[in-house]
Amino acid sequence: MYGNSGGDLRKGYRWGWSPEEYTIRLLKDFDDTLAALIALHNDQNQKFVEECREQENHGGLPPHTRKTSLENVLDIWDSIFPARELLYSDGQFSAKVKKSGAVYPAREMSDGERSVLYLAAQVLSIPTDDKRRLLIMDEPEVHLNRSLLNSLWSKLEAARLDCLFIYITHDVDFVTSHTASDKVWVRDYDGKNWDIELLKDDEGLPEGLLIRLLGNRRPILFVEGDRTGLDYAIYSATYPDWQVVPVGGCTQVIESVKAFRANPQMDSYKAHGIIDRDYRSDSQLAAFEKEGIHHLEVAEVENILLTEPVMRVLAERFSPEADAETIVSKVKNHIIEKRFAPRLKKHEEDALRLRLKNELVGIDLSTIAISSAASDARALVDKIDLDTMASAIKKDFESAAQGNDYERVLVYLNDKSVVKSIGHFFGVDDKKYVEKAIALLSTDGGSSLLDAIRPYIPRLPTQEVAKVPATDMVGAAQSAV
Repeated sequence: MYGNSGGDLRKGYRWGWSPEEYTIRLLKDFDDTLAALIALHNDQNQKFVEECREQENHGGLPPHTRKTSLENVLDIWDSIFPARELLYSDGQFSAKVKKSGAVYPAREMSDGERSVLYLAAQVLSIPTDDKRRLLIMDEPEVHLNRSLLNSLWSKLEAARLDCLFIYITHDVDFVTSHTASDKVWVRDYDGKNWDIELLKDDEGLPEGLLIRLLGNRRPILFVEGDRTGLDYAIYSATYPDWQVVPVGGCTQVIESVKAFRANPQMDSYKAHGIIDRDYRSDSQLAAFEKEGIHHLEVAEVENILLTEPVMRVLAERFSPEADAETIVSKVKNHIIEKRFAPRLKKHEEDALRLRLKNELVGIDLSTIAISSAASDARALVDKIDLDTMASAIKKDFESAAQGNDYERVLVYLNDKSVVKSIGHFFGVDDKKYVEKAIALLSTDGGSSLLDAIRPYIPRLPTQEVAKVPATDMVGAAQSAV
């Protein structure tokens, strides 16, 4: 809504206008800025006239017409608000709605429209001479919609190539949008001394993610999935002192932890990660642990909602009239007899393929020589005892199925669809079981569910929490030269 129709003076109160009379006064600085722009406009026009007279007196050609600073402000404003047009006449600014033709004065502009006009007028009123001008903008995102922010400042930078722009901001998206700029991180400020650092490119971490994490006061925990998934819901609830960052699959978690720890700018941080077990061998999991990459005690995060303690809590909450132990027993039988044992061969083959893949990825190729590449590669692959691997997997899986060892079944069962097949045992829709469990995490009854979950997730080092520095803000410097 624009304008002040119907005598509504709420915007008048917002800007300090007098409610007793309809004599509107703009903010003093806003008036002064527009007055300076108008004065500059008149001065630039006068100089052009003088140049024309000078050429005329000497029989020369008149100079090419050029836009004044005020005319450039009109162009920039119109490009930011394509549905409207900024007008200037007789020392007054107004805006016109292109579709309807309605015109309203500057005093009735929205906050965003006024901010764009004010900022553009400020920047383009700065004198243009041989001196290099330095513009420092504190929190450029204030009073501007995110959709306007990047567009406005990129146009102002292009209009003032003679100026160096320095922004002080907490807005990560604004910082990362300045791809050609230097970024300076304010690590700390003790009231007297500033601790700042120039950010360097990091091929292992996306710049946006790096900047978001730099401004964080908690240790970093990379997890699988996204912010709408089960991983994030469980880990953000069970690790409240950590900044939980979902980055996709297990490969992304591993790469993110390694890249973060390898970055010298992260010396005050210790990033950790959590991945699904996913048929990995004990030796592989132990190697990851040394690098701060932890694993679940079940095959995948969905299986946490299949564990006996968790199902008891959910049975008592979803079906309070039923016997929780009976529900848990039925679900266990369903999973072993319907979802694991009949598909044992497939589970075994999936486990063998993934474990072989992990072994191949872990092979050290530094010993392969150009003159004997084929034989060297075969020798490395031959070190993998595939028959022994397959035999061990088959023995473990069959033992769990035949012995009804439910705890071991959840270690081997890697099927995300199973958790979506048991809701009816609890009196809820199968497809709603996970959703309702996640919802319970954030309620007063969530503490018992969290207690049931914790034995199946890693214990993270609590001392890492105390190591995080008190970072403040990220600064982005843009040189438009």
